[in-house]
Amino acid sequence: QALINPEAMTALRAGFEQAGPEGAIQAEQLLVALRASLAQAIGDIFLVTVAILALSFIVTIFLSSSKTEKEEKAPGIQSEPTPAD
Repeated sequence: QALINPEAMTALRAGFEQAGPEGAIQAEQLLVALRASLAQAIGDIFLVTVAILALSFIVTIFLSSSKTEKEEKAPGIQSEPTPAD
């Protein structure tokens, strides 16, 4: 919440500043680390999503070609006619 909510960020900095003069530096280092980890997590999720999408696309292509090959091997077999209304 500290990255999104300004009040939480202010409270975090105030808490660190109570630790002494190095508290402000530590608070800023923490916020930088939080931003970096959030950016890395978003990038990782994006890459995993792209990989899943690519795999799904490849599987779909192979399933479609497999179905087409089965239909070509058995040309005498027809599906049941649909009843007319």
